[in-house]
Amino acid sequence: MGDAAERRLSRRYKIRLPIQFRVSEGRTISRWRRGRTCDVSTRGIVFRSGQPVPAHAQVEMIVDWPSKRDDLYPITLRAAGHVVRSEGRKIVVRMTFCRMVIENAASSPITAASGSDPFDQ
Repeated sequence: MGDAAERRLSRRYKIRLPIQFRVSEGRTISRWRRGRTCDVSTRGIVFRSGQPVPAHAQVEMIVDWPSKRDDLYPITLRAAGHVVRSEGRKIVVRMTFCRMVIENAASSPITAASGSDPFDQ
């Protein structure tokens, strides 16, 4: 049966990348923390952190992408969403916003966005 049990709408890619994140609960926003992604899809991110994160919390994330534009300019994935499941130090986030950002020393960052941008607030 193998794939018959698969209910996900988006394919997950098992990639291990550095991630920075901060948690919003009500009016409280935590400091930036660090972790490592387990897998990424177009709809969500699974990552591990040194500290647990409460389910249903809002999360802002910055993932260091493994490639650079013109082998020079860093690329990051900036995303936001809410924690759908937290199993100890493994956090599952459904993304409500994501964009790729190319840092360019000569100008402001170049972006491709999806959703409303919590980083602009």
